Amino acid sequence: MGDFLGDLKKGLNKSVEDLNKSVKTLEIQSKISSLKKDADAVYAEIGKRAVEESGPEKYGELGDKLQIILAEIRTEEEKLPADAAETKKTKTCPGCSAENPGDARFCSCCGEMFEDQNP
Repeated sequence: MGDFLGDLKKGLNKSVEDLNKSVKTLEIQSKISSLKKDADAVYAEIGKRAVEESGPEKYGELGDKLQIILAEIRTEEEKLPADAAETKKTKTCPGCSAENPGDARFCSCCGEMFEDQNP
């Protein structure tokens, strides 16, 4: 009977250790994922600034593709009714630099509340 309980205890301890390792692994993977998302946002901002400074022409096919997309955005924005003009405006999140609709109360990327929403 003692061997059975000892084996059971060892098995449970091993299961708890394995579970703790799995939780630790998931925490690390989540942190890595979050950091990669942050890095992507910074890369995007660097790219946006580079294009603004040097012009899209410098970036060949990608620059051409960007100009086409921006033209399509302008065309679609012109189709919006006059009362939707406020939603066309954007605001930049101070926390993560993501662009958000002008009427947003919270950042759609990180969830930070915009200052103009404080009571």
